[in-house]
Amino acid sequence: MKNSREQDLNIHGILPDTTVNGPGRRCLIMLQGCDRNCPDCFNPDTHPFEMRTVFSPHELFKRVAALEWIKGITVSGGEPVLQIRPLITFLKLVTEKSPLSVVLFRGLTLDAIENRPFGPQLLALLDILIDGPFVREMTANNSLRGSSNQKICFLSGRYGFDDIKTDADSEIIIKPGGEILITGFNDFRDCGK
Repeated sequence: MKNSREQDLNIHGILPDTTVNGPGRRCLIMLQGCDRNCPDCFNPDTHPFEMRTVFSPHELFKRVAALEWIKGITVSGGEPVLQIRPLITFLKLVTEKSPLSVVLFRGLTLDAIENRPFGPQLLALLDILIDGPFVREMTANNSLRGSSNQKICFLSGRYGFDDIKTDADSEIIIKPGGEILITGFNDFRDCGK
């Protein structure tokens, strides 16, 4: 991670209320920076290693803890593991000081995390891991997976498959300035063609 403050998290964006990125109402935290360059990635704006909004793990925890309506947080990217040390610090605060659950989307597999430095520490803090890259030809559009090659790994026993079924696969949010944000897994890139 090309971060001048390596103990901090470089955040692409925060969505404080989502229902399609894990069980219940959640806060979605999208980290900035990815070196994977997966074709047809859903969040290509998160790839550049540019500084966006920087939070210390403690600052980010205070912000998340103030969201009284959420049941958990979901972390996606970019590639979250590229910021593994400050991410672990943040997730320790979440798991030790709140009842919030933790979901992580990752472009590599569970085995790849286990074999990375600090990987086992990260996995110990997760309730659900969605692993594997998005593959457009294998689109799943359901149950938290963008493509059928991705695995949903229930790591804590807190959740099972019945907990992740939703009535909607995506959300469309129109921000006050008119910016449109799409989150979830329906692919709207081909609409109107």
